[in-house]
Amino acid sequence: MQTPAAALPSRWPWPTASARARPPTRFHCPVRALAAVLVLIAVICMVVAIGGMVTGRVGARAGGVIRAVALLCFVGAVVLTAAAH
Repeated sequence: MQTPAAALPSRWPWPTASARARPPTRFHCPVRALAAVLVLIAVICMVVAIGGMVTGRVGARAGGVIRAVALLCFVGAVVLTAAAH
């Protein structure tokens, strides 16, 4: 009869990754959902900016603002995703 693997001592002196993992909090899912929404907004902004550059209908200042909003949304999504972990 063998002992279960969980009952055996670890061969590493430090905790393993699964031992360090935190259980998800109640804010985990809403934060990830907000990050997904920010990514979606950023993608839409970039599509609009590229479409404006192709057609020439969006001015230089408006195109820069649209790209800046897209960049801020991407950065916000990365920060929120990192905070959720």
